[in-house]
Amino acid sequence: MFSELRVAELRARLHIVNALGLHARAAAKLAECASQFKSRITLAHGDECVDATGVMGLLLLCAHHDAWVDVHACGEDAHQAIDALRELFAAKFGELA
Repeated sequence: MFSELRVAELRARLHIVNALGLHARAAAKLAECASQFKSRITLAHGDECVDATGVMGLLLLCAHHDAWVDVHACGEDAHQAIDALRELFAAKFGELA
């Protein structure tokens, strides 16, 4: 008996609205969020594309305030991953400014 595994592949374009952009604390929160999912999640900005679970890679994107990043999630929980990242970006990574 085989079970059917549903794998979704989703993309989203997210806006960085917090004042400091994707700095160390924001990158750590993003990596922590992405690590909760089984899906492979990547972020791209400009010519760079990195694994969303790695803080150093996220910092190398140099994504500033008002930048847009492309998120790609592939896996059985891709929908939930994209939704969680949308919420994190909208909440300015928990920052007040």
